[in-house]
Amino acid sequence: MKMNRCRLPLAVCLCLCLFGALNHVQAHSILVKSSPAENTRLDSTPAEIRLWFSEPLEARYSRFDVRDANGVIRVTAASSVDTTDAHQMFMRLNPLPNGLYSVSWMASSAGDGHPTTGSFPFSVGVPIAAASANVSASEALPVDGALVRAFNLLALSLLAGGAAFVVFIWRPLALQSGEERLMRLIWIGWLATGAAGVAMLVLQTGLNTATALDDGLTPALILQTLSTVYGLLWIIRVGCWLVVGVLLVRNARYRWLMPLVLTLSAVMLLTQSLFSHAGNASERAAALAGDWLHLLATTCWVGGLIALAVTIPVLRTQTGMLARAVALFSNYVRVAVAVLLITGVYAAWLHVGSLDALTGTLYGQALLFKIVLIIPLLAIAAVNLIFTQRGLTGGAEVWGGRLRALVGAEIMLTCGMLLAVGALTSLDTARAALILQQRATAMMPNEVGGMVIKEGTHVMLTAKPGYVGQNTFEVRLLTLNGKPINDADRLRLRFDKADGSGESELDIRGAQPKDGVYRVEGANLSSPGQWRVRLTVQRPQQYDMVVDFQPTVSAAPVAQVLDPTPPLTERSFANALAGMAALACGGALLARPAAGVGARVLALLLMVGGVVFLLSGLGVG
Repeated sequence: MKMNRCRLPLAVCLCLCLFGALNHVQAHSILVKSSPAENTRLDSTPAEIRLWFSEPLEARYSRFDVRDANGVIRVTAASSVDTTDAHQMFMRLNPLPNGLYSVSWMASSAGDGHPTTGSFPFSVGVPIAAASANVSASEALPVDGALVRAFNLLALSLLAGGAAFVVFIWRPLALQSGEERLMRLIWIGWLATGAAGVAMLVLQTGLNTATALDDGLTPALILQTLSTVYGLLWIIRVGCWLVVGVLLVRNARYRWLMPLVLTLSAVMLLTQSLFSHAGNASERAAALAGDWLHLLATTCWVGGLIALAVTIPVLRTQTGMLARAVALFSNYVRVAVAVLLITGVYAAWLHVGSLDALTGTLYGQALLFKIVLIIPLLAIAAVNLIFTQRGLTGGAEVWGGRLRALVGAEIMLTCGMLLAVGALTSLDTARAALILQQRATAMMPNEVGGMVIKEGTHVMLTAKPGYVGQNTFEVRLLTLNGKPINDADRLRLRFDKADGSGESELDIRGAQPKDGVYRVEGANLSSPGQWRVRLTVQRPQQYDMVVDFQPTVSAAPVAQVLDPTPPLTERSFANALAGMAALACGGALLARPAAGVGARVLALLLMVGGVVFLLSGLGVG
């Protein structure tokens, strides 16, 4: 009776989790505009520089500086996030001499923690060539981040999915023994979730500070992360995790506590959605609702499969129980699959949006890999629903062995799917990545420099991207047999314009080169035309080596501004379509006479999500 009384409150709590989340969503921070604007020529020093971003910033990890043509940071007041509008950063300026300047910024989103960086030029009192703002982006897959996020999802699946299996499958069977196997599984999930939480905190600190674990990531830096939006959500997660541990201890005496374990596990999943790609889209409420429902359905399915595999030996010893368990679980998974398909298609439209983005970005390719895994998963689920259940009900013992093999195959496929999800959550969305690719194509790199052999040394100089404005200068020193030279004390670059209009220097001191490569940044190539770059290399107990390069520098093309936001009509149609599909599918599954409690709870949540989609399509929320 206690279990029956807990089912309605459980559904209500899960619905409240969904609605309560809709008011707290953020996204990647993209530079929207600046004052002064890029490529602006000013007659005098502005009172301040102000940058506007698309989303609120994490003040502790967002900043910018002003560099002169020599790449030297000008002494100014520190940049800060505006206390009245977290979308803005500003800096008060001291008087600047005439010349070319570059603003270099790093913005950390308060919503998903992914940092974005970039730079743009402006000038005071001198002409400026048409140089485009440079925004950095990487399409490399952060393997460590993907693995940590995949492990986190697996741990949450064991905890949340195991609890859901106990509440919705095991206890309705009213078995007298065997639950201790499930409790061990849930305890493993609880411990793994705690470990994954620590790993996720370390990972986020590394993203915030651009520091690797083996490169000075200290406890003090980790503690700083706890003062951010992510830190608040992490503390909530840890609080839920601790309470779940207490409830699991008391569950042996008060079995009705397990629905509370499931509810708190759902809240922990909610903290994941609140700090994810779900905030990237203009349709924030619908994006968050879809992301949380997708996570919940995934963990219930994956964790439920593992729980079923653990309990098959117990169920086979009790006549008819395995068939009943498979029937309940199949109905339950049927709804979870419906939730995954509807929310997954919506997320694909939201974050991918085109065939080019699907096939031409790492995010899209990871999504394709996930889809490839889902197809056989759905096929196995259909076999269990149609054939396995009937075979077990008819008393064919052979289906018990086949079930274990099929469930084992499903578990392996779902683990691969979790790896794909880990990759997806570690990468920029396909829409954003494609836009940056298109911008990079318009800004085709025009690396300038050259190579000279002098005094038994290969000397190579490269300026990237090789246009007027901010560049990264790379000097590579190799012996004639290709061995890197890493012992240079000082490298000096002197820049002289052929027409005598520009002279400046850059120094590289105390560098820690890798493979003979020394790097420094500067805006020394301040106008188009012919330049002479004189490199002086100082090495211990050797005469200075002087090498001249004569690159021709051109102005960068101004890249087209590309808006990742779909048109309003497209957004309204997509939300309306997803909402109607969720309501129709959820209503049909909810009304099925054979549906169990778990299937009905998931169907109800799908219908709530459908309402959110429809309201979002109407411009509400």
